Amino acid sequence: MAFQWWFNGQDMSKYLETNSVERNIGQNRKANLKKLGVSSGKRFKYTSADEGKVTVSFLIRRDMVAKRREIAGLLSSNEPQQLIFGDEPDKYYLAIADDQISLSEKFRHGNGEVTFIVPDGVAHSNDITTVTGQSGTDIALTNAGTAPSAPVLTATMTADNGLVAWTNDQGAVLQFGDPGEVDGVTTKAPEQALVEGFDSDPGGTNNDAPTNYPNYGNVEGQPNVQSGTMNYGAGLYGSTAMMPSFGAKSDYWNGPSKKLPIPKNSDDDNAGNIVTYTRLYFDTKVRQMGRMEIALNNGDKTVFESVLRDSADSQDQIVWECFYNGQWLVSTTLDRRKFKNGQMYELRMWRFGSKINFQLAPVAKVVDNKAEVAAPILKSFDLAKAEPIDSVSFWFCRWQDNEASSMSVTDFQAKWTDVDQWNDLANRFSAGDEVVADIATKTIYVNGVQDNTLHAIGNMWDSFWIQPGRNTIMPVASSWATPFDATIEYREAWL
Repeated sequence: MAFQWWFNGQDMSKYLETNSVERNIGQNRKANLKKLGVSSGKRFKYTSADEGKVTVSFLIRRDMVAKRREIAGLLSSNEPQQLIFGDEPDKYYLAIADDQISLSEKFRHGNGEVTFIVPDGVAHSNDITTVTGQSGTDIALTNAGTAPSAPVLTATMTADNGLVAWTNDQGAVLQFGDPGEVDGVTTKAPEQALVEGFDSDPGGTNNDAPTNYPNYGNVEGQPNVQSGTMNYGAGLYGSTAMMPSFGAKSDYWNGPSKKLPIPKNSDDDNAGNIVTYTRLYFDTKVRQMGRMEIALNNGDKTVFESVLRDSADSQDQIVWECFYNGQWLVSTTLDRRKFKNGQMYELRMWRFGSKINFQLAPVAKVVDNKAEVAAPILKSFDLAKAEPIDSVSFWFCRWQDNEASSMSVTDFQAKWTDVDQWNDLANRFSAGDEVVADIATKTIYVNGVQDNTLHAIGNMWDSFWIQPGRNTIMPVASSWATPFDATIEYREAWL
């Protein structure tokens, strides 16, 4: 029976008889050595595998002229093609004919030889091994070959997603997309809860603000008093504002307060995510003393509370304190070179999930009623319970009847940011999108089209070849995303 072999899909045994095939053993490996000075021997640096060779000797019988031309056309190619031998029909080499194909012609027959170059030096399985799983789970696979194999990694989106990443047991990472991308926010574009500019009395109630500091030094019988009235309209530095008018003196802190209701969102909820902005002035001098409480409340209890105070009549200082659910969180003495008299400040208090945040910053300028701030001080905390918020309160205090710091609030805004209406953000990947990473060529395709924008610096392509034996690969999606369908395809290879 004639020995069969195929090149580029053509059965070459139809045209020639095979005398011998020289495939050698393993890869053509070379050691790289370096001579060190005049010492004997050399130092080993590394070893690398060169291209392989396969040589086929053959005999052609009859019709020499026609067969010579036909065989020349069949063996010519501009790229490596599959080379398959009949004794290993389940494997192929990616090969290309090299150099001149020899042919010694005799009467009615001829002897020849063709040498194939195998650039990667290995034989590949005809069959593709396919393993599937979902992102977020380890995918175990076994390479039964004796050479590493370059897989094709496919992620098929089941919903919106911002990240397609892969990790493996070699400690390698591939990342396509943005790990910081978010899916969207629960908002009503967003839903404004309260906007107040204090050009006139906004209503609400007076002198009944919830506070964490009803008694001086937290000692019963030493009450801090809510008394006096508020003035509205033209304030300091040309802005409209709410400003205190102090009443009768008391033995401790005293001054007027204002409490305004914050309506629930359109989903009838007031325990969700919220952000508030308060713009204010707090001017103080060495002999002046003052205390300004701004709080977001739940009934008669504070939830968020910010305190700006100058408690010393012998120095120029401002201390900023933050509280949540009655718990003191932090105290910061402000840098008066940044927080200066005549400088508007913006206080932001917001909650997102279990994260609560306080930010105080000087206002550089206001554009379209939005403050651009400089050198913000941010305090963030992770607290589990989200309390309802139904009001905001402002309490301006002086010490006894001492000269008070100049305090005013120019405007306040509150927005609910998680109304039960999904505002979907545009994500990098949508349901049905297919992201393919071809490890061999280091190429990314999105829906069949090469995409060079997804390459990330530091991607470890060369460490994603599947090694002989057991391997583990984990696909990773955005933390908020529905898991995508993952497929790993590879051909086992042999040295």
